[in-house]
Amino acid sequence: MFPLRDSSTSRTGFAFFTYLLIITTVAVFFMQPTSEVELFAFLQQWAVVPRLIDWTRPDTLLPLITSVFLHANLFHLFSNVWFLHIYGDNVEHDLGPVAYLLFYLAGGIAAAVAQLAFTSATSEIPLLGASGAIAAVMGYYIARFPRNRITSLVLSFGYVSTVQLPATFVLLMWIGLQILNGFGSLGMEGGGVAWWAHIGGFVFGLGIGILRNAFGAHTLR
Repeated sequence: MFPLRDSSTSRTGFAFFTYLLIITTVAVFFMQPTSEVELFAFLQQWAVVPRLIDWTRPDTLLPLITSVFLHANLFHLFSNVWFLHIYGDNVEHDLGPVAYLLFYLAGGIAAAVAQLAFTSATSEIPLLGASGAIAAVMGYYIARFPRNRITSLVLSFGYVSTVQLPATFVLLMWIGLQILNGFGSLGMEGGGVAWWAHIGGFVFGLGIGILRNAFGAHTLR
């Protein structure tokens, strides 16, 4: 199940910061070094490497932000910016541009912290990618736009079709898969998908969305 678009009618104008984030993320990807030696040094400096994080030294914490703009390959990049394209504009219009940008970066930090909590402090495997920040956007979306519908691409019995599904169903299915894989990854070492970053980002965004609902903002569609 792959989302193609949402049915929101609440958009008001162009989502400038969403597409600025997309353009910046794509630009940074193509600026990353291509040689193995240079890329290793680059990631050691700008990605989150658990062994290099020292919570008593603020200068080692900058990668909690910069890692959000780094990606391992084109598929990693495309899947992340596509999900941001689907869900980000609604959230930007709801929060306002500046608050949205701060929320996005805070979501990325929360996601990295969640992943670090389930990773050995001596690990040298870099954590990078926007998926944690985008998971925060998705968590906020489900709290604020539960009645939206998502047109999704579905493969069934060898046939590809599109179907409109409630946003709540699509996003709960997504986070359910992350939780299953997160618990399945416990005790495993090595690279791969940062499931706990996805979970941490989603919970952060969901919490902000619930707080916004609680303090007088009506849920939207």
